[in-house]
Amino acid sequence: SAVVLIILSGLYYMSRFGGKTNESIFVTNFVGMGLFLTNYFINSGIHGPTGLFFFLLLLIMIAINSVGLFKICVPCNILIIIGLYAFEYYNPDYILYTYSSRTSEFLDHGSAYVVVAVMAFFCMDYIRRNYEGEKESAIRKSKAIEQQNQQIVRQNAELEKLNAQKNKLMSVV
Repeated sequence: SAVVLIILSGLYYMSRFGGKTNESIFVTNFVGMGLFLTNYFINSGIHGPTGLFFFLLLLIMIAINSVGLFKICVPCNILIIIGLYAFEYYNPDYILYTYSSRTSEFLDHGSAYVVVAVMAFFCMDYIRRNYEGEKESAIRKSKAIEQQNQQIVRQNAELEKLNAQKNKLMSVV
């Protein structure tokens, strides 16, 4: 976990300050999938909390990926977890049950849930803030267009008035 934290911190730095956002997001997706794929075998398979972590990774992918990468990574996430469950179903001997006591299992699941819930909150908050920002931007643009339309209507009425006066003057001349 510490190694992954260091890797993800480096990727965050690259995306924020190094101008390599797309590359960082791409690597983050696959580091996360690799980490949780490995964790599945190390941490009791379906009996461990790795399914929760795959769900958290799914939420993170939804929050940070572009549409093109989103269409690739989200199905990969789903297929990997289904594949792991199928693999464990047909090959239960390859997955070790690592809990030494009921207490350790409850602590592992409880702490995993807290981590996933907190991170899900931050992901949803990020998505919601972006949505609200885009909504406000669309409203501002709509109001600006509406004001421009009103100005065009006023200018058109003024032009029609001037054109009528010109026609009247021309008819007098």
